[in-house]
Amino acid sequence: MAETPKNLVGNGLDHEESIARGTNNAPVVPAESRENSNQIVVAAEDVPESSTADGHSNKAAAAAAAVVPGNDDPVVPKEIVPPSNEMPWRTDGEGLNLDETWAIATAMNRRKHMEDFVCVKPGFIAGNCNAFGECSAPPKKRAHHRPDAWYFGLFDGHGGSENLLPVDRESEIGERNRDEGDENGGSRTASKFRSPESAERFEQASNYCADHLHDILAQEWKEAVDKDGWKHRWEAAILRAYERADDAFKDGTNTLERAGSTAVVVVLSDCQIIVGNCGDSRAVLCRGNETIPLTVDHKPNREDELKRITNAGGKVLYTDCERVQGILSMTRAIGDRFLKPWVISVPEVTFTTRSEDDEFLIMASDGLWDVMTSEEAVTFARLARRRLQNLAIIGYDRLAKVVANCLLARAIKKGSRDNISVIFIDLSVPRRRKKPHREPEANQT
Repeated sequence: MAETPKNLVGNGLDHEESIARGTNNAPVVPAESRENSNQIVVAAEDVPESSTADGHSNKAAAAAAAVVPGNDDPVVPKEIVPPSNEMPWRTDGEGLNLDETWAIATAMNRRKHMEDFVCVKPGFIAGNCNAFGECSAPPKKRAHHRPDAWYFGLFDGHGGSENLLPVDRESEIGERNRDEGDENGGSRTASKFRSPESAERFEQASNYCADHLHDILAQEWKEAVDKDGWKHRWEAAILRAYERADDAFKDGTNTLERAGSTAVVVVLSDCQIIVGNCGDSRAVLCRGNETIPLTVDHKPNREDELKRITNAGGKVLYTDCERVQGILSMTRAIGDRFLKPWVISVPEVTFTTRSEDDEFLIMASDGLWDVMTSEEAVTFARLARRRLQNLAIIGYDRLAKVVANCLLARAIKKGSRDNISVIFIDLSVPRRRKKPHREPEANQT
């Protein structure tokens, strides 16, 4: 197993000299008084290694580094449940580096298991500009410098981890599922539980997607025919990739019957933002002062989804919320084979041409969206980002990390109890281009 990456979330606010002034005359807020202050605390510097209550070592929360005044109820809580010992993200290489423009923040929060997984693949597709709309926009030179596309994937699992608990907990967990339901969108009925021995043969749907979906998509894109244009090629590749990922679960060899996962994928080039989405994880774009949804949640209260389910002979029942067959709170997911054909894995694909006004992109699981609207999250992130830029207390290499942690902490403060995963991609950071290496020409005689 690869070395566990450095923890990007935290549980403390006591880093020395970690509060910067929000205005020229704003006082420094002592750590012990931050809980009662009317300020946004933004996380930044990692504090020394600490131990969780169960004895596992982990990097504690990023400490506060900037204060954004003027918002109600905004303070980062001092106690944030640390994530699982295995960080749920996959990346090529180390660090937070798309020309220092992206960062990941995750928290297990008040759950007993971490079912969110994240995958980032730099240089995902190395093609010419024709693969992404011939770089027709934005009209700037840098669009032609990096035709490679980056892959960002976020997968929020449900119905998997508790199924892998020892069988002697079946009664306890089953009663809780039946009475309270799975807040993460899973079954409200008792599930079948496996012993640890039999559970070893199974894999969470979200984990599988994080490990394999990017490879499947790359293969499908390379094999797809683009006779109908580059958009058709990408759409066909994404649809087929999701179908293949879902097919891996149909025979029951990879996952439990009730395990499933959302899947939101962003393919980012210099001129295009290509998004595939299945479930209720979400991607939103900040363009100037505008919030642009890149996905639409697949929920049973969507008129088109309700019609599709009823036409297939299914039902949407209201318990604590609308649920397919009274069980699942989303209408599309990878896995969930016991709810076929009503729950499908077909993604919705969108294409957004990049603009000079694009500021950043947020991808997150519903642990964030359950307590913040897209507009609230974008406004909050924009405020924190611009304040940090004005204060000039950190470089661009840390800006994305700070904002990602700020969003995560904000969601927890607002009462989220679910797993939370946030990917923050800064789209307006100046690029530091490397000059191409050229071999010295041989002397001519």
